[in-house]
Amino acid sequence: MRTLRNLQGPALTLALLCALWLIVIVGLLALKPSVFNLATVTTILQFSTILALVGLGQGMVILAGGTGIDLSVGGAVSLSTIIAMLSLKLGLPPVLLPAVCILAGAALGALNGLLVNGLALLPFIATLGTFFVYSGVALAVTGGAAQSGVPGWLLVWGRGVVAGIPVPFLTLAIPCFALAGLALMATAWGRWIYAMGFNERSARLVGIPVDRVRFILYA
Repeated sequence: MRTLRNLQGPALTLALLCALWLIVIVGLLALKPSVFNLATVTTILQFSTILALVGLGQGMVILAGGTGIDLSVGGAVSLSTIIAMLSLKLGLPPVLLPAVCILAGAALGALNGLLVNGLALLPFIATLGTFFVYSGVALAVTGGAAQSGVPGWLLVWGRGVVAGIPVPFLTLAIPCFALAGLALMATAWGRWIYAMGFNERSARLVGIPVDRVRFILYA
């Protein structure tokens, strides 16, 4: 009982989340044990890698507080991928495909940052609008057709599995989360983000470049 009373704030939230996860896992084990076989776990990790990366970026924006949110991530992912594929068809060396995709995504995110910081639009309105713009452009360019021409080596990497764990999850999701955690816990940048989330006005008063940090987070 004393332990339960000592759980407050973030500790209580974390404890409740862990308890809910435990209930879900126990329930699945009781009702459908086959869910936890290796093939199922591999499939889940394959499809969750992109969601994990998008969620990481979204989470950083939310962590910075205010009304920060980014609803454009789905459209931005689609359009940045289309831009990379079109660049490939125009003669871009295949080895540069990931870099173009990342740069395109950063440019689309930077537009959100300009709308939120430069024009002082509400993030909900600004990013919802850019979501429809990005998604619409991607649909107009492709006509809704799937794109082909991905290099073979990239397909091998994207579909590879090591000990039941997808290679993209090992080489992208885990390192990105580790770096983000390190940045939040051990750098001034991380302390700035937490300070903004706690009290943006106070963060400005102590000299934290709030607008610049938020712009970079969107990008």
